[in-house]
Amino acid sequence: MAVATLPALLSTLTDSLTSADNSIPEASSAATPADGISLLDTKNELLLSYIQNLVFLIILKLRNQSVSEPHKSENGTQGASSVDLQDQVVKKLVELRVYIEKGVRPLESRLKYQIDKVLRAAADAARKDAQKSHGNATATKKLNGTHDSVTSRSGNSSERSEA
Repeated sequence: MAVATLPALLSTLTDSLTSADNSIPEASSAATPADGISLLDTKNELLLSYIQNLVFLIILKLRNQSVSEPHKSENGTQGASSVDLQDQVVKKLVELRVYIEKGVRPLESRLKYQIDKVLRAAADAARKDAQKSHGNATATKKLNGTHDSVTSRSGNSSERSEA
């Protein structure tokens, strides 16, 4: 049963990785801050590393399930080395999880007010720009409408004077 679903799992994993690779921006477009690495960049790097290690662990487990007993060596060294590798990956996952839970989240909670303040300021600036552009378009329409009504009035008055 597990062997029958292995190709489906691998194709789903490949499709997901391809989709994720296509959706990320190019490295040249991402600029690092001049005064150092930001907290959010560090958080993104930790989460990415965590996901990569999870995928690696899943691949290891899938390969161990797909290897049948006759293909293993008689002394069991292949099984022992894969278990050691899995243990190393699990230790790395625990380490990354601790960094995220004990390092990034407390700092993020302390900086939450400042992050929210910057986001609100950016949203307000975007809203003001949108209102200015909408206001300029409305003012232009009003001016054009006033100009059209003045010309239509003057055209009507000249028609009356001719009549």
